Amino acid sequence: MWKVGIVVPPVTGERYCVLVKYQGSWTTIAGDSPNNTGPIPAGIDGTFEGGYRAVVIGVLNETGSVKLRGRAPTVDRGWSGLPHASAAPDDWIDRFFLSYDSVTPLWWGWIYHGGPNSTFVHACGLPNNPDCPGNSGDIRD
Repeated sequence: MWKVGIVVPPVTGERYCVLVKYQGSWTTIAGDSPNNTGPIPAGIDGTFEGGYRAVVIGVLNETGSVKLRGRAPTVDRGWSGLPHASAAPDDWIDRFFLSYDSVTPLWWGWIYHGGPNSTFVHACGLPNNPDCPGNSGDIRD
């Protein structure tokens, strides 16, 4: 996270650029493949990595109660495993900022590795932006 200098400062808080990175593992449930090229069985194991960059306008928590550099603690989001069920929301913004007016994502993307010849890229698709290539590949059995 770093502070961004701008010509016209926000009304409240400051402007910060944040880079959020995730990594972990997953196991498929039976159903459509991520890129909808056909069905996949349950039980394919894999890993993922990715994240996003965003601009936050807010008041940084500089009280010393959170570490502002380095890795944030590992969190179990408590996903139920049910299709289309959401995991617990990400709470990093509430840990690092005392208050905030806006969070604006600039790019995002995740890569899912599912074994040999099985990779799916889920990424933003902004026109004419090489940092946002859109979706590609798939997870196959």
